Amino acid sequence: MLSLNTKEHAVSLTFIVPVYNTHAQILIRTITRLSRSTRHTILVVDDGSSNPETLKAFRKLISLDNVKVLHKPHGGKVDALRYALRKIRSDYVFIVDDDVIIEPNKGFSLDEALQSDIELLNTGCSVVVYPVGSMLSQKLLERTQNVEHLIPTYHLRSFLRDGLYVNGTGSLWKASDLIELLTMHSGVHEGDDLELTLLAYKHGMRISFSDSIFLYALMKNKLIDWFIQRLRWEYGKWRLIRYLTIIIDNPYISAYYFASVAFMLTLIIKSFVPSLILLLLLFYGIIKTTMKSYVYMPARFFKDISLVIPLIISFLFNNLLSIVIGTLYYYILFKFIERIYEVKNTNISFGYFLAYIAYITLYIAFIQPLGLAYTIVKSGSKYFLFLINRLKFQLS
Repeated sequence: MLSLNTKEHAVSLTFIVPVYNTHAQILIRTITRLSRSTRHTILVVDDGSSNPETLKAFRKLISLDNVKVLHKPHGGKVDALRYALRKIRSDYVFIVDDDVIIEPNKGFSLDEALQSDIELLNTGCSVVVYPVGSMLSQKLLERTQNVEHLIPTYHLRSFLRDGLYVNGTGSLWKASDLIELLTMHSGVHEGDDLELTLLAYKHGMRISFSDSIFLYALMKNKLIDWFIQRLRWEYGKWRLIRYLTIIIDNPYISAYYFASVAFMLTLIIKSFVPSLILLLLLFYGIIKTTMKSYVYMPARFFKDISLVIPLIISFLFNNLLSIVIGTLYYYILFKFIERIYEVKNTNISFGYFLAYIAYITLYIAFIQPLGLAYTIVKSGSKYFLFLINRLKFQLS
């Protein structure tokens, strides 16, 4: 068993990095850089990798003083986390993807930043989440994904002072709370972070936000890879529809689920009724969220209204003018958030914000409906195979 209870560290913290056939150079860069940034133990969990270059990388990484590598049969990310948590005694764990660079955001060292966030955990929350962006390149697809990640993980969280959801890129946990949630987790990879979010809300756990560090993630640089990833995200989303009561209690998760459905039905039946139903659903979620808020309730209510309602109103009118007004409104709002809440180093110009609006429109109008269709086909085929196997068993 690994323990960090030493004289040097009053806090027992372990980084857990699940790995499966990751490109060797990316893995070595990620772990080496993290090793130089912290004195805490980094536990790399090899989830049954078969790539020879990845296996060579493991042998290089164990030469680093604070890096340990565990090997296990392939079982997926959630299984790797469960395995790692059984091997440590740390009070706190930081889960991070194997391609993510962690940078302190406010002039502190990484360990100093994490120390302040552990104090946040000790005030009653279960997990701390962070801003996520990309290592910028000149490619439009990667830059647009950068904006796609920054706005919900940085702007919205800063504005609301709320973690909103657990992103799989990286998060700091109370180990005991994470262990509790993982015992209830399905273990399915698609939507694993969303499932953690819904389980946390179901069991009354609080998700907090800190911008003390920034997570730089590798984005998809090929359109086909991006498309496949989004279909998997959508499948991961819809397989969790069984948490419907938790979903509709949160306006942001509810919008993620049902905005596309309302938009498509509005176009198909040429009626504002679906968007009006969504508007009422989100208003219900805003009231529920406000009642549970850990900040001043009227302020939280106003912030939620200013973020959610204009989007749905633009759905109700569904014309070019409403899209133009909505775009200008949100650009001004996000620039206001950057100024008032000190959201820094985002590099979101008006041009890239327009690209983001086009991207979100494409996502809602095409990717999400395709994702729903993919989920129906995939789930239907699994059920069909289940029935065939059951029939074969009975006949035998």
